[in-house]
Amino acid sequence: MEKNIISILCAVILHFGLLAQFTNSTFKITESELNQVPDTSPIFPYAYQDGVSYRLSYERFSLTGHHEFYQQYINHAAVLGSGLKVHYRHNGEMILQTDNCVAPVFKTGGKAKVNSTLIWVNSDEGLILTELSESQSEDLTENDELYTDENGELIFERSMNSFFHGPDSMARLHVFFPDPITSSQSNYGGALVDNNDQNNPSLQNEIFVKSIETKFENDTFWLENDYIKMVQLGSTVEPSVHSRNGTFFYNRSEKGFEDVNVYFHITRLRAHMDTIGHSKLCDRQIWSDAHGLAGNDNSLYASNTNPPRILFGTGGVDDAEDVTVVVHEYGHALTDYAAPKSNIGIERSSLDEGLCDYVAVSYKTEISTYNWQNVFPWDGHNEFYNGRFANSNRVYVKDEFLEKYTRGEIVSSALMEIYFDIGKNLTDQLVFESFYFLDNGMTLPQYGNILLTVEEELYNGMYKEEVCNALKSHGLVNSCYVGLAELETKVDDFKVINSEGFSNNSGALTFNSNSKIEVVKMYDANGKNVGTYSGIDGPIEIHPQHFNLGFYVLEVFTAKATYRTKVLKRF
Repeated sequence: MEKNIISILCAVILHFGLLAQFTNSTFKITESELNQVPDTSPIFPYAYQDGVSYRLSYERFSLTGHHEFYQQYINHAAVLGSGLKVHYRHNGEMILQTDNCVAPVFKTGGKAKVNSTLIWVNSDEGLILTELSESQSEDLTENDELYTDENGELIFERSMNSFFHGPDSMARLHVFFPDPITSSQSNYGGALVDNNDQNNPSLQNEIFVKSIETKFENDTFWLENDYIKMVQLGSTVEPSVHSRNGTFFYNRSEKGFEDVNVYFHITRLRAHMDTIGHSKLCDRQIWSDAHGLAGNDNSLYASNTNPPRILFGTGGVDDAEDVTVVVHEYGHALTDYAAPKSNIGIERSSLDEGLCDYVAVSYKTEISTYNWQNVFPWDGHNEFYNGRFANSNRVYVKDEFLEKYTRGEIVSSALMEIYFDIGKNLTDQLVFESFYFLDNGMTLPQYGNILLTVEEELYNGMYKEEVCNALKSHGLVNSCYVGLAELETKVDDFKVINSEGFSNNSGALTFNSNSKIEVVKMYDANGKNVGTYSGIDGPIEIHPQHFNLGFYVLEVFTAKATYRTKVLKRF
Protein backbone atom coordinates (compact mmCIF):
# COMPACT_ATOMS: atom_id res chain seq x y z
CA MET A 1 0.00 0.00 0.00
CA GLU A 2 1.49 3.33 -1.02
CA LYS A 3 0.96 6.31 1.31
CA ASN A 4 1.94 9.98 1.05
CA ILE A 5 3.67 9.33 -2.22
CA ILE A 6 5.51 12.33 -3.56
CA SER A 7 5.62 12.22 -7.34
CA ILE A 8 9.09 11.73 -8.74
CA LEU A 9 9.73 14.21 -11.55
CA CYS A 10 11.10 12.17 -14.40
CA ALA A 11 12.16 13.32 -17.85
CA VAL A 12 14.03 11.05 -20.19
CA ILE A 13 16.46 12.71 -22.58
CA LEU A 14 17.72 10.69 -25.52
CA HIS A 15 21.22 11.57 -26.67
CA PHE A 16 22.76 9.77 -29.64
CA GLY A 17 26.44 9.95 -30.53
CA LEU A 18 29.87 8.43 -30.23
CA LEU A 19 31.63 8.42 -26.88
CA ALA A 20 34.40 6.72 -24.99
CA GLN A 21 33.58 4.76 -21.86
CA PHE A 22 33.64 6.80 -18.66
CA THR A 23 35.39 4.92 -15.88
CA ASN A 24 35.67 7.27 -12.87
CA SER A 25 33.45 6.28 -9.96
CA THR A 26 32.63 9.96 -9.14
CA PHE A 27 32.12 12.76 -11.67
CA LYS A 28 32.38 16.48 -10.81
CA ILE A 29 33.32 19.36 -13.13
CA THR A 30 32.88 23.12 -13.32
CA GLU A 31 30.60 24.89 -15.80
CA SER A 32 33.54 26.06 -17.91
CA GLU A 33 34.94 22.53 -18.01
CA LEU A 34 31.52 21.17 -18.96
CA ASN A 35 31.50 23.36 -22.06
CA GLN A 36 34.77 21.74 -23.11
CA VAL A 37 33.52 18.16 -22.79
CA PRO A 38 33.77 16.61 -26.28
CA ASP A 39 30.90 14.83 -27.98
CA THR A 40 32.60 11.55 -27.08
CA SER A 41 31.69 11.94 -23.37
CA PRO A 42 28.41 11.42 -21.52
CA ILE A 43 26.41 14.51 -20.61
CA PHE A 44 25.96 14.77 -16.83
CA PRO A 45 23.08 17.19 -16.12
CA TYR A 46 23.66 19.91 -13.48
CA ALA A 47 27.21 18.60 -12.94
CA TYR A 48 28.55 22.17 -12.95
CA GLN A 49 26.33 23.19 -10.03
CA ASP A 50 27.72 23.15 -6.52
CA GLY A 51 27.23 19.90 -4.65
CA VAL A 52 26.10 17.80 -7.64
CA SER A 53 28.10 14.65 -8.41
CA TYR A 54 27.63 11.21 -9.94
CA ARG A 55 28.89 7.77 -8.95
CA LEU A 56 28.88 4.58 -10.97
CA SER A 57 26.20 2.45 -9.31
CA TYR A 58 26.19 -0.66 -11.50
CA GLU A 59 27.12 -1.98 -14.91
CA ARG A 60 25.72 -4.82 -16.97
CA PHE A 61 26.86 -6.64 -20.12
CA SER A 62 24.39 -7.92 -22.72
CA LEU A 63 24.12 -8.93 -26.37
CA THR A 64 24.21 -5.35 -27.66
CA GLY A 65 26.98 -4.12 -25.39
CA HIS A 66 27.67 -2.50 -22.04
CA HIS A 67 25.24 -0.59 -19.79
CA GLU A 68 26.23 1.80 -16.97
CA PHE A 69 24.11 3.64 -14.40
CA TYR A 70 25.45 6.69 -12.56
CA GLN A 71 23.55 7.60 -9.39
CA GLN A 72 23.05 11.34 -8.84
CA TYR A 73 24.24 12.76 -5.51
CA ILE A 74 23.66 16.21 -4.07
CA ASN A 75 25.82 17.22 -1.12
CA HIS A 76 26.88 13.60 -0.59
CA ALA A 77 23.32 12.22 -0.39
CA ALA A 78 21.78 10.13 -3.18
CA VAL A 79 18.66 11.41 -4.97
CA LEU A 80 15.93 8.78 -5.07
CA GLY A 81 15.25 7.59 -8.62
CA SER A 82 17.64 10.09 -10.23
CA GLY A 83 20.69 9.35 -12.32
CA LEU A 84 22.22 8.88 -15.74
CA LYS A 85 22.13 5.69 -17.78
CA VAL A 86 24.57 5.17 -20.66
CA HIS A 87 24.47 2.34 -23.19
CA TYR A 88 27.55 1.41 -25.25
CA ARG A 89 28.17 -0.95 -28.11
CA HIS A 90 30.92 -3.54 -27.64
CA ASN A 91 33.36 -1.31 -29.54
CA GLY A 92 32.84 1.59 -27.11
CA GLU A 93 30.43 3.62 -29.23
CA MET A 94 27.42 4.99 -27.40
CA ILE A 95 23.98 3.72 -28.39
CA LEU A 96 22.11 6.28 -26.28
CA GLN A 97 21.95 7.84 -22.85
CA THR A 98 18.91 8.60 -20.72
CA ASP A 99 18.58 10.60 -17.55
CA ASN A 100 15.98 11.72 -15.03
CA CYS A 101 18.26 13.94 -12.96
CA VAL A 102 17.03 16.86 -10.87
CA ALA A 103 18.34 20.35 -10.17
CA PRO A 104 19.59 21.12 -6.63
CA VAL A 105 16.47 23.04 -5.56
CA PHE A 106 15.66 22.37 -1.91
CA LYS A 107 12.48 22.46 0.15
CA THR A 108 14.48 21.72 3.31
CA GLY A 109 18.07 22.53 4.22
CA GLY A 110 20.46 21.75 1.41
CA LYS A 111 23.28 20.31 3.48
CA ALA A 112 23.63 16.61 4.21
CA LYS A 113 26.02 14.67 6.37
CA VAL A 114 27.97 11.84 4.77
CA ASN A 115 25.54 9.09 5.68
CA SER A 116 24.45 6.25 3.41
CA THR A 117 20.95 6.26 4.91
CA LEU A 118 20.23 9.89 3.93
CA ILE A 119 18.32 10.20 0.66
CA TRP A 120 16.91 13.19 -1.20
CA VAL A 121 13.27 12.76 -2.26
CA ASN A 122 12.06 15.13 -4.97
CA SER A 123 8.71 16.84 -4.49
CA ASP A 124 6.79 19.55 -6.31
CA GLU A 125 8.24 22.04 -3.82
CA GLY A 126 11.84 20.89 -4.06
CA LEU A 127 14.17 18.29 -2.59
CA ILE A 128 13.47 16.93 0.89
CA LEU A 129 16.25 15.29 2.88
CA THR A 130 15.02 11.99 4.33
CA GLU A 131 16.40 9.04 6.21
CA LEU A 132 15.90 5.57 4.78
CA SER A 133 14.69 2.66 6.88
CA GLU A 134 13.10 -0.68 6.05
CA SER A 135 9.95 -2.31 7.40
CA GLN A 136 9.54 -6.04 6.86
CA SER A 137 7.11 -8.56 8.24
CA GLU A 138 8.34 -12.11 8.76
CA ASP A 139 6.33 -13.43 5.80
CA LEU A 140 7.38 -10.46 3.58
CA THR A 141 3.79 -9.40 2.89
CA GLU A 142 4.92 -6.04 4.30
CA ASN A 143 8.28 -5.17 2.75
CA ASP A 144 8.73 -1.43 2.40
CA GLU A 145 11.38 1.26 2.22
CA LEU A 146 10.37 4.22 4.40
CA TYR A 147 11.69 7.75 3.84
CA THR A 148 11.12 10.12 6.78
CA ASP A 149 12.18 13.76 7.17
CA GLU A 150 14.05 15.31 10.09
CA ASN A 151 10.79 15.60 12.04
CA GLY A 152 10.02 11.90 11.63
CA GLU A 153 7.21 12.54 9.12
CA LEU A 154 6.79 9.86 6.46
CA ILE A 155 7.54 11.51 3.10
CA PHE A 156 7.66 8.52 0.77
CA GLU A 157 6.95 4.82 1.09
CA ARG A 158 8.12 2.34 -1.52
CA SER A 159 7.14 -1.30 -1.62
CA MET A 160 10.04 -3.56 -2.56
CA ASN A 161 7.66 -6.31 -3.64
CA SER A 162 6.55 -6.75 -7.24
CA PHE A 163 3.16 -8.39 -6.96
CA PHE A 164 1.33 -10.50 -9.49
CA HIS A 165 -2.10 -9.50 -8.09
CA GLY A 166 28.01 -32.24 -6.19
CA PRO A 167 27.02 -33.13 -9.68
CA ASP A 168 23.59 -32.19 -10.90
CA SER A 169 21.33 -35.10 -11.78
CA MET A 170 18.13 -35.69 -13.70
CA ALA A 171 14.94 -36.16 -11.72
CA ARG A 172 11.45 -37.17 -12.83
CA LEU A 173 8.52 -35.14 -11.61
CA HIS A 174 4.82 -34.37 -11.94
CA VAL A 175 3.83 -30.92 -13.23
CA PHE A 176 1.05 -29.06 -14.98
CA PHE A 177 2.08 -28.34 -18.59
CA PRO A 178 1.29 -25.53 -18.73
CA ASP A 179 -1.92 -25.57 -16.62
CA PRO A 180 -5.04 -27.77 -16.48
CA ILE A 181 -7.25 -25.27 -18.34
CA THR A 182 -4.89 -24.85 -21.28
CA SER A 183 -3.77 -28.47 -21.60
CA SER A 184 -7.38 -29.75 -21.49
CA GLN A 185 -8.53 -26.90 -23.76
CA SER A 186 -11.39 -26.20 -21.40
CA ASN A 187 -12.74 -23.39 -19.25
CA TYR A 188 -12.70 -23.09 -15.48
CA GLY A 189 -15.65 -24.99 -14.01
CA GLY A 190 -17.07 -28.46 -13.46
CA ALA A 191 -14.30 -30.81 -12.37
CA LEU A 192 -11.64 -28.22 -13.28
CA VAL A 193 -11.94 -26.10 -10.15
CA ASP A 194 -9.66 -25.52 -7.19
CA ASN A 195 -11.94 -27.07 -4.53
CA ASN A 196 -9.47 -26.35 -1.72
CA ASP A 197 -6.59 -28.13 -3.50
CA GLN A 198 -8.47 -31.40 -3.80
CA ASN A 199 -7.41 -33.70 -6.61
CA ASN A 200 -9.81 -35.51 -8.95
CA PRO A 201 -9.48 -37.67 -12.10
CA SER A 202 -9.95 -34.72 -14.46
CA LEU A 203 -7.16 -32.73 -12.82
CA GLN A 204 -4.96 -35.81 -12.52
CA ASN A 205 -5.28 -36.29 -16.29
CA GLU A 206 -3.63 -32.89 -16.77
CA ILE A 207 -0.52 -33.81 -14.78
CA PHE A 208 2.48 -34.63 -16.97
CA VAL A 209 5.64 -36.57 -16.21
CA LYS A 210 8.74 -34.52 -17.02
CA SER A 211 12.48 -34.82 -16.42
CA ILE A 212 14.85 -32.04 -15.45
CA GLU A 213 18.21 -31.54 -13.74
CA THR A 214 18.30 -31.06 -9.97
CA LYS A 215 21.08 -30.79 -7.42
CA PHE A 216 22.35 -34.15 -6.18
CA GLU A 217 24.11 -33.95 -2.82
CA ASN A 218 24.44 -36.35 0.13
CA ASP A 219 22.57 -39.04 -1.81
CA THR A 220 19.58 -36.70 -2.14
CA PHE A 221 17.95 -34.84 -5.02
CA TRP A 222 17.22 -31.19 -4.18
CA LEU A 223 15.11 -28.65 -6.09
CA GLU A 224 18.01 -26.26 -6.57
CA ASN A 225 20.30 -24.99 -9.33
CA ASP A 226 22.25 -21.83 -10.13
CA TYR A 227 19.07 -19.83 -10.75
CA ILE A 228 16.36 -21.11 -8.42
CA LYS A 229 16.22 -22.75 -5.00
CA MET A 230 12.93 -23.94 -3.52
CA VAL A 231 12.71 -23.23 0.21
CA GLN A 232 10.23 -22.97 3.08
CA LEU A 233 10.45 -19.55 4.65
CA GLY A 234 9.48 -18.98 8.26
CA SER A 235 11.42 -18.10 11.38
CA THR A 236 14.17 -20.15 9.72
CA VAL A 237 14.85 -21.08 6.10
CA GLU A 238 14.25 -24.77 5.43
CA PRO A 239 14.65 -26.72 2.18
CA SER A 240 11.52 -27.70 0.31
CA VAL A 241 10.61 -31.26 -0.64
CA HIS A 242 13.48 -33.51 -1.72
CA SER A 243 13.91 -37.06 -2.94
CA ARG A 244 16.19 -40.02 -2.32
CA ASN A 245 15.35 -41.82 -5.58
CA GLY A 246 15.08 -38.92 -8.04
CA THR A 247 11.28 -38.94 -8.35
CA PHE A 248 9.00 -36.09 -7.28
CA PHE A 249 5.60 -37.60 -8.00
CA TYR A 250 3.01 -35.50 -6.17
CA ASN A 251 -0.59 -34.66 -7.00
CA ARG A 252 -2.02 -31.21 -6.43
CA SER A 253 -3.47 -32.08 -3.02
CA GLU A 254 0.11 -32.54 -1.75
CA LYS A 255 2.27 -29.52 -0.93
CA GLY A 256 5.24 -30.86 -2.85
CA PHE A 257 3.39 -30.47 -6.15
CA GLU A 258 3.63 -26.66 -6.15
CA ASP A 259 7.35 -26.74 -5.25
CA VAL A 260 8.05 -29.02 -8.19
CA ASN A 261 5.90 -26.97 -10.57
CA VAL A 262 7.76 -23.74 -9.80
CA TYR A 263 11.19 -25.34 -10.03
CA PHE A 264 10.50 -27.12 -13.31
CA HIS A 265 9.09 -24.16 -15.21
CA ILE A 266 11.68 -21.60 -14.09
CA THR A 267 14.46 -24.06 -14.91
CA ARG A 268 12.90 -24.73 -18.31
CA LEU A 269 12.64 -20.99 -18.98
CA ARG A 270 16.32 -20.59 -18.09
CA ALA A 271 17.25 -23.29 -20.62
CA HIS A 272 15.37 -21.33 -23.29
CA MET A 273 17.17 -18.12 -22.29
CA ASP A 274 20.50 -19.90 -22.70
CA THR A 275 19.64 -20.96 -26.26
CA ILE A 276 18.88 -17.37 -27.35
CA GLY A 277 22.01 -15.87 -25.82
CA HIS A 278 20.69 -14.52 -22.51
CA SER A 279 22.43 -16.78 -20.01
CA LYS A 280 23.90 -13.71 -18.23
CA LEU A 281 20.50 -12.13 -17.58
CA CYS A 282 19.85 -12.66 -13.85
CA ASP A 283 22.70 -15.14 -13.43
CA ARG A 284 22.10 -15.40 -9.70
CA GLN A 285 20.08 -17.70 -7.50
CA ILE A 286 16.56 -16.70 -6.44
CA TRP A 287 14.92 -18.33 -3.43
CA SER A 288 11.27 -19.27 -3.85
CA ASP A 289 8.58 -20.41 -1.42
CA ALA A 290 5.61 -21.97 -3.20
CA HIS A 291 3.44 -21.67 -0.06
CA GLY A 292 4.22 -18.18 1.18
CA LEU A 293 2.28 -15.06 2.11
CA ALA A 294 0.29 -16.78 4.87
CA GLY A 295 -2.33 -18.09 2.45
CA ASN A 296 -3.01 -14.79 0.65
CA ASP A 297 -4.26 -14.87 -2.94
CA ASN A 298 -1.29 -13.03 -4.41
CA SER A 299 2.37 -13.50 -5.26
CA LEU A 300 5.40 -11.26 -5.14
CA TYR A 301 9.03 -10.79 -6.05
CA ALA A 302 11.08 -9.17 -3.25
CA SER A 303 14.10 -7.36 -4.68
CA ASN A 304 15.77 -6.17 -1.48
CA THR A 305 16.32 -9.47 0.32
CA ASN A 306 19.57 -11.39 0.10
CA PRO A 307 19.16 -13.39 -2.01
CA PRO A 308 16.04 -11.99 -3.75
CA ARG A 309 12.91 -14.05 -3.20
CA ILE A 310 9.70 -15.05 -4.97
CA LEU A 311 6.75 -15.96 -2.77
CA PHE A 312 3.58 -17.57 -4.08
CA GLY A 313 0.25 -17.32 -2.26
CA THR A 314 -2.17 -20.20 -1.81
CA GLY A 315 -5.50 -18.34 -1.62
CA GLY A 316 -8.02 -19.27 -4.30
CA VAL A 317 -6.13 -21.39 -6.82
CA ASP A 318 -2.56 -21.85 -5.58
CA ASP A 319 -0.53 -19.35 -7.60
CA ALA A 320 2.36 -21.77 -8.01
CA GLU A 321 0.08 -24.10 -10.01
CA ASP A 322 -0.34 -21.51 -12.80
CA VAL A 323 2.75 -21.31 -14.97
CA THR A 324 1.99 -17.75 -16.09
CA VAL A 325 2.05 -16.57 -12.46
CA VAL A 326 5.33 -18.42 -11.93
CA VAL A 327 7.01 -16.98 -15.03
CA HIS A 328 5.51 -13.51 -14.50
CA GLU A 329 7.10 -13.23 -11.06
CA TYR A 330 10.41 -14.49 -12.38
CA GLY A 331 10.10 -11.80 -15.05
CA HIS A 332 10.32 -9.19 -12.28
CA ALA A 333 13.57 -10.83 -11.19
CA LEU A 334 14.89 -10.44 -14.76
CA THR A 335 14.01 -6.74 -15.09
CA ASP A 336 15.32 -6.00 -11.59
CA TYR A 337 18.66 -7.63 -12.39
CA ALA A 338 19.05 -5.93 -15.78
CA ALA A 339 18.14 -2.46 -14.45
CA PRO A 340 18.37 -2.52 -10.63
CA LYS A 341 16.08 -0.24 -8.60
CA SER A 342 14.70 1.34 -11.77
CA ASN A 343 11.01 0.59 -11.18
CA ILE A 344 9.96 4.06 -10.02
CA GLY A 345 7.15 5.94 -11.74
CA ILE A 346 3.51 5.23 -12.57
CA GLU A 347 4.04 4.26 -16.20
CA ARG A 348 7.35 2.55 -15.41
CA SER A 349 5.49 0.27 -12.99
CA SER A 350 2.86 -0.49 -15.65
CA LEU A 351 5.65 -1.20 -18.11
CA ASP A 352 7.17 -3.79 -15.78
CA GLU A 353 3.82 -5.54 -15.41
CA GLY A 354 3.28 -5.59 -19.17
CA LEU A 355 6.77 -6.92 -19.85
CA CYS A 356 6.36 -9.69 -17.28
CA ASP A 357 2.94 -10.58 -18.69
CA TYR A 358 4.58 -10.91 -22.10
CA VAL A 359 7.32 -13.22 -20.77
CA ALA A 360 4.63 -15.37 -19.13
CA VAL A 361 2.34 -15.55 -22.18
CA SER A 362 5.25 -16.17 -24.54
CA TYR A 363 6.31 -19.12 -22.40
CA LYS A 364 2.77 -20.54 -22.21
CA THR A 365 2.00 -20.03 -25.91
CA GLU A 366 5.06 -22.02 -26.95
CA ILE A 367 3.52 -25.00 -25.12
CA SER A 368 -0.04 -24.47 -26.37
CA THR A 369 -1.82 -21.74 -28.33
CA TYR A 370 -5.21 -22.52 -26.78
CA ASN A 371 -6.62 -19.22 -25.46
CA TRP A 372 -3.08 -17.91 -25.67
CA GLN A 373 -4.26 -14.40 -24.83
CA ASN A 374 -5.37 -15.33 -21.31
CA VAL A 375 -2.85 -14.34 -18.66
CA PHE A 376 -3.29 -16.50 -15.52
CA PRO A 377 -5.81 -18.93 -17.11
CA TRP A 378 -5.91 -21.26 -14.07
CA ASP A 379 -5.35 -18.82 -11.22
CA GLY A 380 -7.65 -16.22 -12.80
CA HIS A 381 -10.54 -15.97 -15.24
CA ASN A 382 -12.70 -17.47 -12.50
CA GLU A 383 -14.57 -16.46 -9.33
CA PHE A 384 -11.31 -15.67 -7.54
CA TYR A 385 -9.74 -13.25 -10.01
CA ASN A 386 -10.56 -11.81 -13.44
CA GLY A 387 -7.12 -12.43 -14.91
CA ARG A 388 -5.59 -10.30 -17.66
CA PHE A 389 -5.30 -10.37 -21.46
CA ALA A 390 -2.44 -10.05 -23.94
CA ASN A 391 -4.56 -9.24 -27.00
CA SER A 392 -6.00 -5.89 -25.97
CA ASN A 393 -6.90 -3.33 -28.65
CA ARG A 394 -6.29 -0.48 -26.22
CA VAL A 395 -4.16 2.41 -27.51
CA TYR A 396 -1.88 4.47 -25.27
CA VAL A 397 -3.26 7.89 -24.36
CA LYS A 398 -1.00 10.27 -22.46
CA ASP A 399 -2.19 11.07 -18.91
CA GLU A 400 -5.16 8.69 -19.21
CA PHE A 401 -6.07 7.39 -15.77
CA LEU A 402 -5.71 3.62 -15.86
CA GLU A 403 -5.04 0.96 -13.28
CA LYS A 404 -1.41 -0.07 -13.78
CA TYR A 405 -2.16 -3.65 -14.82
CA THR A 406 -4.64 -2.46 -17.46
CA ARG A 407 -2.03 -0.06 -18.84
CA GLY A 408 0.42 -2.96 -18.84
CA GLU A 409 -1.88 -4.88 -21.21
CA ILE A 410 -1.01 -2.30 -23.90
CA VAL A 411 2.62 -3.40 -23.70
CA SER A 412 2.04 -7.15 -23.55
CA SER A 413 -0.45 -6.99 -26.44
CA ALA A 414 1.95 -5.05 -28.68
CA LEU A 415 4.76 -7.50 -27.91
CA MET A 416 2.56 -10.51 -28.66
CA GLU A 417 1.77 -9.00 -32.06
CA ILE A 418 5.51 -8.94 -32.70
CA TYR A 419 5.72 -12.53 -31.40
CA PHE A 420 3.27 -13.76 -34.04
CA ASP A 421 4.93 -11.69 -36.78
CA ILE A 422 8.60 -12.64 -36.35
CA GLY A 423 8.46 -15.64 -33.98
CA LYS A 424 9.06 -16.45 -30.33
CA ASN A 425 12.85 -16.68 -30.24
CA LEU A 426 13.51 -13.39 -32.01
CA THR A 427 10.89 -11.54 -29.96
CA ASP A 428 12.06 -13.01 -26.66
CA GLN A 429 15.64 -12.10 -27.50
CA LEU A 430 14.56 -8.55 -28.36
CA VAL A 431 12.47 -8.11 -25.20
CA PHE A 432 15.07 -9.59 -22.85
CA GLU A 433 17.71 -7.29 -24.33
CA SER A 434 15.43 -4.28 -23.83
CA PHE A 435 15.39 -4.95 -20.07
CA TYR A 436 18.91 -3.51 -19.82
CA PHE A 437 17.62 -0.18 -21.18
CA LEU A 438 14.84 0.28 -18.59
CA ASP A 439 15.12 3.37 -16.41
CA ASN A 440 13.29 5.22 -13.66
CA GLY A 441 10.34 7.28 -14.85
CA MET A 442 10.24 5.66 -18.29
CA THR A 443 6.95 6.11 -20.12
CA LEU A 444 5.40 3.58 -22.47
CA PRO A 445 6.22 5.59 -25.64
CA GLN A 446 9.81 6.00 -24.46
CA TYR A 447 10.01 2.23 -24.15
CA GLY A 448 8.57 1.89 -27.67
CA ASN A 449 11.41 3.96 -29.07
CA ILE A 450 13.93 2.04 -26.97
CA LEU A 451 12.63 -1.23 -28.45
CA LEU A 452 13.20 0.09 -31.98
CA THR A 453 16.74 1.07 -31.00
CA VAL A 454 17.40 -2.40 -29.60
CA GLU A 455 15.97 -4.01 -32.76
CA GLU A 456 18.40 -1.97 -34.86
CA GLU A 457 21.32 -3.02 -32.64
CA LEU A 458 20.37 -6.72 -32.65
CA TYR A 459 18.95 -7.23 -36.13
CA ASN A 460 20.18 -4.24 -38.14
CA GLY A 461 16.62 -3.15 -38.90
CA MET A 462 15.56 -6.45 -40.44
CA TYR A 463 12.37 -6.58 -38.35
CA LYS A 464 11.87 -2.84 -37.97
CA GLU A 465 8.63 -2.82 -39.92
CA GLU A 466 7.01 -5.60 -37.89
CA VAL A 467 8.17 -4.16 -34.56
CA CYS A 468 7.22 -0.60 -35.41
CA ASN A 469 3.80 -1.49 -36.81
CA ALA A 470 2.88 -3.41 -33.65
CA LEU A 471 4.04 -0.54 -31.44
CA LYS A 472 2.24 2.04 -33.58
CA SER A 473 -1.03 0.08 -33.48
CA HIS A 474 -1.03 0.58 -29.69
CA GLY A 475 0.14 4.21 -29.71
CA LEU A 476 3.62 3.42 -28.40
CA VAL A 477 5.34 5.16 -31.35
CA ASN A 478 3.98 7.90 -33.59
CA SER A 479 5.14 6.77 -37.02
CA CYS A 480 7.05 4.07 -38.86
CA TYR A 481 9.45 4.47 -41.76
CA VAL A 482 9.82 1.46 -44.03
CA GLY A 483 12.71 1.29 -46.49
CA LEU A 484 12.19 0.22 -50.11
CA ALA A 485 13.94 -3.13 -49.67
CA GLU A 486 11.66 -3.99 -46.76
CA LEU A 487 8.59 -2.79 -48.61
CA GLU A 488 9.32 -4.87 -51.69
CA THR A 489 9.14 -8.13 -49.72
CA LYS A 490 5.59 -7.32 -48.60
CA VAL A 491 3.92 -7.21 -52.01
CA ASP A 492 1.29 -9.82 -52.77
CA ASP A 493 3.41 -11.52 -55.43
CA PHE A 494 6.28 -12.65 -53.21
CA LYS A 495 7.04 -13.61 -49.61
CA VAL A 496 9.93 -15.23 -47.72
CA ILE A 497 8.85 -18.14 -45.50
CA ASN A 498 10.50 -19.34 -42.24
CA SER A 499 13.13 -16.63 -41.79
CA GLU A 500 13.03 -17.39 -38.05
CA GLY A 501 13.86 -21.06 -38.63
CA PHE A 502 16.78 -20.04 -40.83
CA SER A 503 17.96 -17.55 -38.18
CA ASN A 504 17.81 -20.21 -35.45
CA ASN A 505 19.51 -22.87 -37.60
CA SER A 506 16.41 -25.06 -37.29
CA GLY A 507 14.76 -24.91 -40.72
CA ALA A 508 15.12 -23.96 -44.36
CA LEU A 509 14.10 -20.75 -46.09
CA THR A 510 11.32 -21.23 -48.62
CA PHE A 511 9.44 -18.82 -50.83
CA ASN A 512 5.85 -18.13 -51.80
CA SER A 513 5.16 -16.38 -55.09
CA ASN A 514 2.17 -16.01 -57.38
CA SER A 515 4.53 -16.07 -60.35
CA LYS A 516 7.23 -18.64 -61.03
CA ILE A 517 10.50 -18.16 -59.14
CA GLU A 518 13.30 -18.62 -61.66
CA VAL A 519 16.49 -17.98 -59.65
CA VAL A 520 17.45 -16.98 -56.10
CA LYS A 521 20.90 -15.54 -55.44
CA MET A 522 22.37 -15.09 -51.98
CA TYR A 523 25.09 -12.58 -51.03
CA ASP A 524 27.03 -12.14 -47.79
CA ALA A 525 27.61 -8.80 -46.04
CA ASN A 526 30.62 -8.14 -48.30
CA GLY A 527 28.56 -8.56 -51.46
CA LYS A 528 30.06 -11.95 -52.34
CA ASN A 529 27.73 -14.43 -54.02
CA VAL A 530 27.52 -17.41 -51.68
CA GLY A 531 24.78 -19.36 -53.42
CA THR A 532 22.64 -19.52 -56.57
CA TYR A 533 19.47 -21.62 -56.59
CA SER A 534 17.35 -22.53 -59.60
CA GLY A 535 13.60 -23.02 -59.50
CA ILE A 536 13.53 -25.19 -62.61
CA ASP A 537 13.50 -28.48 -60.72
CA GLY A 538 10.93 -27.51 -58.08
CA PRO A 539 10.50 -25.34 -54.96
CA ILE A 540 13.69 -23.70 -53.68
CA GLU A 541 14.88 -24.43 -50.16
CA ILE A 542 17.92 -22.76 -48.59
CA HIS A 543 19.21 -24.63 -45.55
CA PRO A 544 21.03 -22.65 -42.82
CA GLN A 545 23.66 -25.28 -42.00
CA HIS A 546 25.73 -24.21 -45.02
CA PHE A 547 26.15 -20.59 -43.89
CA ASN A 548 28.18 -18.71 -41.30
CA LEU A 549 26.56 -16.36 -38.79
CA GLY A 550 25.62 -12.93 -40.12
CA PHE A 551 23.37 -11.02 -42.53
CA TYR A 552 22.67 -12.11 -46.09
CA VAL A 553 20.93 -10.40 -49.00
CA LEU A 554 18.53 -12.43 -51.11
CA GLU A 555 17.95 -11.49 -54.74
CA VAL A 556 14.86 -13.29 -56.03
CA PHE A 557 14.05 -13.34 -59.75
CA THR A 558 10.45 -14.17 -60.66
CA ALA A 559 8.68 -14.09 -64.00
CA LYS A 560 7.27 -10.66 -63.10
CA ALA A 561 9.95 -8.83 -61.13
CA THR A 562 13.13 -8.95 -59.07
CA TYR A 563 12.96 -8.65 -55.27
CA ARG A 564 15.65 -8.04 -52.68
CA THR A 565 15.45 -8.62 -48.95
CA LYS A 566 17.65 -9.49 -45.96
CA VAL A 567 17.86 -12.59 -43.78
CA LEU A 568 19.87 -13.23 -40.63
CA LYS A 569 21.74 -16.39 -39.55
CA ARG A 570 22.08 -15.96 -35.78
CA PHE A 571 22.70 -19.45 -34.35
